[in-house]
Amino acid sequence: MDLGCGPGNISEKLSKEWPNTSVLGIDGSKEMIHKAKIRKNLQEKPLNNLNYLCEDIKNIKLVDISDKKHINLLVSNSLIHHITHINEFFECILSLSSENTLNFHKDLIRPINEKYALELKAECASKYNETLTSDYYASLQASYRADELRNLIADKNLVHLDVLEEDNKYLILYGSV
Repeated sequence: MDLGCGPGNISEKLSKEWPNTSVLGIDGSKEMIHKAKIRKNLQEKPLNNLNYLCEDIKNIKLVDISDKKHINLLVSNSLIHHITHINEFFECILSLSSENTLNFHKDLIRPINEKYALELKAECASKYNETLTSDYYASLQASYRADELRNLIADKNLVHLDVLEEDNKYLILYGSV
């Protein structure tokens, strides 16, 4: 399952990598789900194991989306910083996970200071338009630091989840719940 799947990039990769496994991409945006479905239909080879659902993470229930007892892999990319109340993210992954579910969630890391944030923004501006650059900068500001996520994990007693930093730009939350 790909939470916050956007236009389906990762969902498609999972579907192609494991063609005998059901893959579900979920996003709260109707527009993103529409784009994901269009992309799916443009594939050379049909992705019959891939489906999409437009749903807010607050409302996702395993019984509503799967007749299986558990999800093997639960992923997200750049979703965490979009969640207004981080507890909703943890409640969602807890409700969807079993002891056999591998969680892998990657997101931006909030820069250590404003100077570094502006450097990252300038780097982005050299490649992308003003709107994307502004969105990226806002996302950086909304992101978490590794220690913040570790504290949240500890508060929830999720001892099998851990947080890694990648290149001072990304956080990876991984493990089981």
